[in-house]
Amino acid sequence: MIRRPPRSTPLYSSAASDVYKRQIQASLTGHLVLSTIHTNDTLGAITRLIDMGVEPYLLASSLRTIISQRLVRKLSSDGETFSGRQGIFEILDIDQNVKELINDDFSEKKVRDIIDPQHDFLEESGQKLIQKGVTTLEEVRRVLMEA
Repeated sequence: MIRRPPRSTPLYSSAASDVYKRQIQASLTGHLVLSTIHTNDTLGAITRLIDMGVEPYLLASSLRTIISQRLVRKLSSDGETFSGRQGIFEILDIDQNVKELINDDFSEKKVRDIIDPQHDFLEESGQKLIQKGVTTLEEVRRVLMEA
Protein backbone atom coordinates (compact mmCIF):
# COMPACT_ATOMS: atom_id res chain seq x y z
CA MET A 1 0.00 0.00 0.00
CA ILE A 2 1.31 3.44 -0.93
CA ARG A 3 0.57 6.31 1.38
CA ARG A 4 -0.70 9.38 -0.47
CA PRO A 5 -1.12 12.92 0.76
CA PRO A 6 -4.69 13.76 1.78
CA ARG A 7 -6.95 15.01 -1.00
CA SER A 8 -4.74 13.48 -3.70
CA THR A 9 -6.27 10.73 -5.79
CA PRO A 10 -4.68 9.37 -8.96
CA LEU A 11 -7.23 8.12 -11.47
CA TYR A 12 -5.93 6.43 -14.57
CA SER A 13 -7.00 6.35 -18.20
CA SER A 14 -10.63 5.56 -18.75
CA ALA A 15 -12.73 5.97 -21.84
CA ALA A 16 -16.17 6.29 -20.28
CA SER A 17 -17.44 9.86 -20.13
CA ASP A 18 -19.21 9.19 -16.82
CA VAL A 19 -15.84 8.43 -15.23
CA TYR A 20 -14.46 11.77 -16.41
CA LYS A 21 -17.57 13.49 -15.09
CA ARG A 22 -17.01 11.87 -11.67
CA GLN A 23 -13.39 12.98 -11.76
CA ILE A 24 -14.50 16.56 -12.46
CA GLN A 25 -16.96 16.39 -9.55
CA ALA A 26 -14.19 15.12 -7.25
CA SER A 27 -11.94 18.00 -8.28
CA LEU A 28 -14.73 20.49 -7.56
CA THR A 29 -14.96 19.19 -3.99
CA GLY A 30 -11.31 19.94 -3.33
CA HIS A 31 -9.58 16.71 -4.37
CA LEU A 32 -6.47 16.74 -6.53
CA VAL A 33 -7.35 14.49 -9.45
CA LEU A 34 -4.63 13.20 -11.77
CA SER A 35 -5.91 11.48 -14.87
CA THR A 36 -4.87 10.50 -18.37
CA ILE A 37 -6.67 10.92 -21.65
CA HIS A 38 -5.34 10.00 -25.07
CA THR A 39 -5.22 13.03 -27.38
CA ASN A 40 -2.75 14.57 -29.82
CA ASP A 41 -1.88 17.56 -27.63
CA THR A 42 -2.98 19.59 -24.61
CA LEU A 43 -5.74 21.46 -26.39
CA GLY A 44 -7.09 18.19 -27.75
CA ALA A 45 -7.78 17.09 -24.17
CA ILE A 46 -10.22 19.98 -23.69
CA THR A 47 -11.91 19.24 -27.02
CA ARG A 48 -12.18 15.52 -26.20
CA LEU A 49 -13.71 16.12 -22.77
CA ILE A 50 -16.28 18.54 -24.19
CA ASP A 51 -17.08 16.04 -26.97
CA MET A 52 -17.56 13.37 -24.29
CA GLY A 53 -20.26 15.49 -22.68
CA VAL A 54 -18.38 17.22 -19.86
CA GLU A 55 -19.92 20.66 -19.45
CA PRO A 56 -17.49 23.45 -20.41
CA TYR A 57 -18.21 25.44 -17.24
CA LEU A 58 -17.20 22.40 -15.17
CA LEU A 59 -13.96 22.03 -17.13
CA ALA A 60 -13.16 25.71 -16.71
CA SER A 61 -13.72 25.41 -12.96
CA SER A 62 -11.72 22.24 -12.43
CA LEU A 63 -8.78 22.13 -14.87
CA ARG A 64 -5.47 23.57 -13.68
CA THR A 65 -2.79 22.10 -15.97
CA ILE A 66 -2.70 19.75 -18.95
CA ILE A 67 0.51 17.99 -19.97
CA SER A 68 1.09 16.25 -23.29
CA GLN A 69 4.14 14.11 -23.99
CA ARG A 70 5.71 12.02 -26.72
CA LEU A 71 8.92 10.01 -26.85
CA VAL A 72 11.41 10.53 -29.67
CA ARG A 73 14.40 8.35 -30.39
CA LYS A 74 17.73 9.91 -29.42
CA LEU A 75 20.68 9.99 -31.78
CA SER A 76 23.61 7.88 -30.60
CA SER A 77 27.14 9.27 -30.38
CA ASP A 78 27.84 8.38 -34.03
CA GLY A 79 24.99 10.71 -35.08
CA GLU A 80 23.56 8.16 -37.50
CA THR A 81 21.78 5.55 -35.41
CA PHE A 82 19.36 5.86 -32.51
CA SER A 83 19.88 4.80 -28.91
CA GLY A 84 17.38 5.50 -26.15
CA ARG A 85 14.48 7.89 -26.00
CA GLN A 86 13.85 11.47 -24.91
CA GLY A 87 10.56 13.11 -24.02
CA ILE A 88 9.10 16.12 -25.75
CA PHE A 89 6.51 17.93 -23.66
CA GLU A 90 3.76 20.49 -23.87
CA ILE A 91 2.40 22.01 -20.66
CA LEU A 92 -0.70 24.18 -20.70
CA ASP A 93 -1.53 26.09 -17.53
CA ILE A 94 -5.22 26.91 -17.50
CA ASP A 95 -5.23 30.65 -16.76
CA GLN A 96 -8.22 32.98 -16.62
CA ASN A 97 -8.10 33.71 -20.37
CA VAL A 98 -8.24 30.00 -21.25
CA LYS A 99 -11.03 29.43 -18.70
CA GLU A 100 -13.09 32.17 -20.32
CA LEU A 101 -12.65 30.61 -23.77
CA ILE A 102 -13.63 27.18 -22.44
CA ASN A 103 -16.79 28.72 -20.93
CA ASP A 104 -17.76 30.88 -23.89
CA ASP A 105 -16.85 29.48 -27.27
CA PHE A 106 -13.90 27.09 -27.08
CA SER A 107 -11.79 26.47 -30.13
CA GLU A 108 -8.22 25.25 -30.20
CA LYS A 109 -7.25 28.06 -32.58
CA LYS A 110 -8.59 30.75 -30.24
CA VAL A 111 -6.57 29.35 -27.34
CA ARG A 112 -3.42 29.13 -29.49
CA ASP A 113 -3.91 32.80 -30.34
CA ILE A 114 -4.14 34.01 -26.73
CA ILE A 115 -1.65 31.90 -24.80
CA ASP A 116 1.80 33.13 -23.89
CA PRO A 117 4.14 33.30 -26.90
CA GLN A 118 6.78 31.59 -24.73
CA HIS A 119 4.53 28.49 -24.52
CA ASP A 120 6.14 25.48 -26.18
CA PHE A 121 3.83 23.22 -28.11
CA LEU A 122 5.07 19.71 -28.89
CA GLU A 123 6.50 20.95 -32.18
CA GLU A 124 8.63 23.61 -30.48
CA SER A 125 9.77 21.17 -27.80
CA GLY A 126 10.88 18.78 -30.54
CA GLN A 127 12.57 21.63 -32.43
CA LYS A 128 14.70 22.42 -29.38
CA LEU A 129 15.93 18.81 -29.27
CA ILE A 130 16.74 18.96 -32.98
CA GLN A 131 18.77 22.15 -32.46
CA LYS A 132 20.68 20.50 -29.59
CA GLY A 133 21.46 17.50 -31.82
CA VAL A 134 19.52 15.10 -29.60
CA THR A 135 17.22 13.85 -32.38
CA THR A 136 16.33 14.49 -36.02
CA LEU A 137 13.60 16.43 -37.80
CA GLU A 138 12.40 13.19 -39.38
CA GLU A 139 12.05 11.56 -35.94
CA VAL A 140 10.05 14.46 -34.50
CA ARG A 141 7.79 14.49 -37.56
CA ARG A 142 7.32 10.73 -37.35
CA VAL A 143 6.30 10.87 -33.70
CA LEU A 144 3.95 13.83 -34.13
CA MET A 145 2.33 12.36 -37.24
CA GLU A 146 1.61 9.08 -35.41
CA ALA A 147 -0.28 10.92 -32.69
